[in-house]
Amino acid sequence: MKNNFYYCVDRYAKLKLEFMRKLFLFVTMALVAVACNKNYKDTEAGYGSLKISAITDRSVISIQSRAANINPETYFLTLQSDKGIAYNKVFPAGGTIPKLPARTYVGRLKSEATEFTVPAFDSPFYAATVNNIVITSGGTTPVEFVCKQANAGVKFIYDVSLETAGYGDIIPVIFQSEHNLSYSGANKTATGYFVVGNATLKLLDGDTPIQISGSSTEIPLTFAAKELWTITLKAVAPPDEGNATIIASVDTEVVDRSLEITIGATIVSTVFSEGFTNCTGPNYPIAGEMFSTSASFPGLSTELAIANAGLTGWAFTSGYTCNKGLKMGVTAGNGIATTPPLANLSTTPTTVVLTFMAANWETTQRGLKVDVTGAGSVISPVDGIVTLPVGTSNGAVISEASAMKQYTVTIDGATQDTQIVFSPSSATGSNRYFLADITVFLDE
Repeated sequence: MKNNFYYCVDRYAKLKLEFMRKLFLFVTMALVAVACNKNYKDTEAGYGSLKISAITDRSVISIQSRAANINPETYFLTLQSDKGIAYNKVFPAGGTIPKLPARTYVGRLKSEATEFTVPAFDSPFYAATVNNIVITSGGTTPVEFVCKQANAGVKFIYDVSLETAGYGDIIPVIFQSEHNLSYSGANKTATGYFVVGNATLKLLDGDTPIQISGSSTEIPLTFAAKELWTITLKAVAPPDEGNATIIASVDTEVVDRSLEITIGATIVSTVFSEGFTNCTGPNYPIAGEMFSTSASFPGLSTELAIANAGLTGWAFTSGYTCNKGLKMGVTAGNGIATTPPLANLSTTPTTVVLTFMAANWETTQRGLKVDVTGAGSVISPVDGIVTLPVGTSNGAVISEASAMKQYTVTIDGATQDTQIVFSPSSATGSNRYFLADITVFLDE
C-alpha cells in the first residue's frame, strides 16, 4: 500500500513537471511570436529594400564650360542611421539596395567621394541630402535625389585692351580662408570653383598687387551655390601721365551682379545689370554678318516665356528675344520694354548712369526713347532720345555703322521704385530695334 502511495506521488510529480515544461515552452513560443510580429512592424528590426532614382539639376548658366561629371549614377552614396553607416560607396547598380536593416536613414549623394572643401579648377560639385528615409521590414522604399551644384564657379575673360594698357601679364588670384587659386599659365581661362561664402579677389601685375582704390588691392566677393561668375577684365589706356583703369563686370545666373573696378580711382557701384544671358534666338546685328528679316525670334507674350528667358520682373509689349538680347516691335506695333524697379537703390533720390547696347532694324534712321516710371527723370540726352543709325536691308552684310553700339543716359532723382522704359520715340510707322547689355550704376 505504501509503495502504491509513493508511486502515485512520483507519477503526479512527473506529470506536473511535464505540464510545467510544456507550459513554459508554450509561453516562450507565444512571446517569440509576439516579438516577431512587433519586429515586423517596428522600423528598428528586420530588413527592407531601398529603390533610388537620381537626377542632376543643371540649372546653371554656360553648362558647356564645366566638367562633365553630371551623371548621378556615377556618384557616391552614403546612408547613415543612428546605428552607424549602412552604405558608403558608388551609386548601386540598378538603383536598388537590398537587405537594409529596417530603420530611419539620412542619405547623401555627391559627385565626388569626399565633400568639396578646398577651391579647385574645373571641379563643380553636385550633391543632394534626403532626410527621414524610412526602411520597413519586408518593404521597398523609393527615394529621389536631385543633385544640385553646391559650389560656385568663377572664370575670367581678358579683353585685348589689357595688352594695350600694359597689363598683358595680369593674374587674377582669388583667396578663400587659407586657400587660393591663381588664374595663371594653363589655368588662365579655366573655371575655378569655391565653397559658398566670402572670398577676396586680387589682381597682380606679374607679382605686384594692382592698387584698386586708394591703398586697397582687394575686391570682396560673396559666392552662393549654383553660381557661375564670368568676370571680364578690361583696361583703359592711360594718358601721357596718369593711371590705367581695369574694369571687371560680373554676370551670374542666380543673382545679377557686376563689378566695375577702376585702378587708382573709386569703385563704381552697379545697382542693376541685365546681360540677357538666358535669351535665345538669332544674333542681334553684328558687323560682318548677314541680316535676315525672315529670322524667327522667340516671343515674350506670356509670364512663362518671360520667366524662361530669365527676365522675371520685366514687362514687354511686342517683345521678342534674340541671342543674349531683345528684338523689340513688329511692323505695325511698337515694342516697349520696362525693367524691374532698381531695388538696390534706397529711398533717397540719387543720380544714376544707364548704359545699354542698341541697333536699328529699320532701313531708315529711328529714335529710341528712354524714360522712367516712378521716381526720377532723364536729364541727358535731351528728352531721353538716342538716334539709331540706319539699319541693314534684308540679305545685306551688316556694317560697323548699323551694328550694335553702346549708348549712355543719365537719370536724376532715381530711387528703389524707379523703372526704366525703352520705346520708340515715334508712335507711328515701323520702329523695330534691338537691345542688349543694360547696366545702371551710381554717378560718383
